[in-house]
Amino acid sequence: MELVLKKETVAYCGCVFEKSIKQTLDLGWNLPDYCTDIRRILQCTVTPCIGGVSVSGARLSAAGEVQVRLVYLNERGALDCFYETAELSAAVEAGSACDDAQVLALAAVDYVNARAASPRRFTLSGAVSVLFRAFRRKTQTLLCGIESCGGQTKDADVPCLSLLSCAEKTFDLSETVELPEGAKPVEKLLRATGTLRLDSQKAVSGKLLLRGELAVTLLYLTDGDGQQLLHYEHRMPISQIIEVPDVTEDALCETTLHLQCLRVLTRADSAGALRLFDVTSQISAFIKAFEKKTQPVVTDCYATRLALCAKTQEVPFCDHLQTLDRTLQVQTVPELGDLQVKAAADVWAECGRCSVQNGVGGFAVTGEATVHLLLELEDGGFAYAERSVTISEPLSLSADEADVTGTLSTAVCAATAQVRADGTVHRIVSLADAAVASRLGYYVDDFSENDEVIFSAELFDVPAGYRTALRVSEKSVPLMIIP
Repeated sequence: MELVLKKETVAYCGCVFEKSIKQTLDLGWNLPDYCTDIRRILQCTVTPCIGGVSVSGARLSAAGEVQVRLVYLNERGALDCFYETAELSAAVEAGSACDDAQVLALAAVDYVNARAASPRRFTLSGAVSVLFRAFRRKTQTLLCGIESCGGQTKDADVPCLSLLSCAEKTFDLSETVELPEGAKPVEKLLRATGTLRLDSQKAVSGKLLLRGELAVTLLYLTDGDGQQLLHYEHRMPISQIIEVPDVTEDALCETTLHLQCLRVLTRADSAGALRLFDVTSQISAFIKAFEKKTQPVVTDCYATRLALCAKTQEVPFCDHLQTLDRTLQVQTVPELGDLQVKAAADVWAECGRCSVQNGVGGFAVTGEATVHLLLELEDGGFAYAERSVTISEPLSLSADEADVTGTLSTAVCAATAQVRADGTVHRIVSLADAAVASRLGYYVDDFSENDEVIFSAELFDVPAGYRTALRVSEKSVPLMIIP
C-alpha cells in the first residue's frame, strides 16, 4: 500500500555563515605641538568602528577605523589627552553561503598595550576581532499527517512564529551640540561613549517605523584658569523607516540595534571658543519579522499495515512567550593600595560576553563587565583603575516554564561610584538585559517505509519495536531565546 505523507513548511532565520577574523594592531605616534609631554600614561582606549560591509562574490569585506584616545599625566601632573585614528579592514572568504543573505560585521577589542617610548612618542600594540555573520530565511519541513496505510498519529496544534523576512539597514545620525550658556569652553575631550535604546516599533505594509534614542556621554577638561573635569550628556532621537519585505501590521518584529561608530569632535563657536561638539554616528538595525500561526504537527505514530521508521528532530521554530527587559546591578570594591582617594572623577563600564544557562522558570544570566575608574587623589593628582566584575543574575518568566536556554543581549546603561569615609570606592554597574523567551519542541519530521509486513500480533509493542517518538514527545518542552 502506498504511503502518503502530508507535510508543511515553517520558515525561520538561520545563520548561514559565521567567522571571526583577528587583526593585530602595531601603531605609534609622535605627539603634536599642542600636546604636553607624557610623564605617565593613565589609560589608552581603542574603539573599533565598522563603516561599511561589502559582498563581492564569495568575499565579505569590512572597512572602518580604530579610534585611539590616550589619557595621561603631563610633566606638571595635570591631565592631558591625545586622539588619533587608524584604518581598520578585514575580509573573509564565505563561498556561496552568503548569496542573498543579510550580512553583519561587529568589531571588539581583544587586548591593548600602550607605552611611552619617550615624552613625545607612544606606541600601541593589541588586537581587534571582526565577527562576520550572515543570516537568511530558511524553511523546515514538518509532518502533519498520514493519509493511508492505516496510519495512527498523535497530533498537536502548536502556536509558533514563522519568519516572513529579515532585513538590515545602516544609517547615519549626526548633530552639532552646543554647551549650555555659561559653561566653560572645552580644552580636551577625554571620553565619548554612546548607548542605544529602542523605544517603539510599528509595522505597516512592507515597512517598519523605529523610534528610539542615542545617549551620548562626554567627559572633558575645561579651558582657562581653574581647570575642571566635567561631564555632559546629550540625547539624539532616532526615527527610521526601514523596508522589510512581506511585513504586515500584525507581524511580530524583533529589532537589534548596534552602534557601529561614534565620532565626536570639538569645534569653535562664532566667538572662537571651543563650545561645540560635532557628533556623528553609524547605527545598524537588524530586523526579523514573524507571522504568528498555529502549526499542526505529529508527535507520534504507528501503522497497522506497513512497517514505519519514525525520525524526530528538534525543530527550530518557536512561539513568543514573553519579552524580558530588566536592569541588573553589580557592585564591586576595587583594590587601590595606598592611594588616598578624594573623589571619583569618572566611572564607566563595558559589558563583555554574556550567556544564558538553563534554569527553572527563567534564565540564569552569566557573564562579565569591565569597570573603569578615573580617580582624583588627595594630593591633587589622578589615578586610573579597572576591574572585571562577574554577572550572575536570574531573569524569571511570569509563567511556569522549565528548561530555559539561549543567548542574551546585554548592554551597560549606567555606572556610578561612591567614595566613602574610609577611603574605599564602591562601584555599581547597571546593565540592561533584553530577551525573548520562546518555545522549541521535538516533533516527528519524517517516516520511511520498510519492506516487511507486520503481523497483528506485533502491533501491541509498537513504541518499542518501531522506535516512534513516544518517549521524546512526553518530555517537557524546552525553551530558547531567539538570537
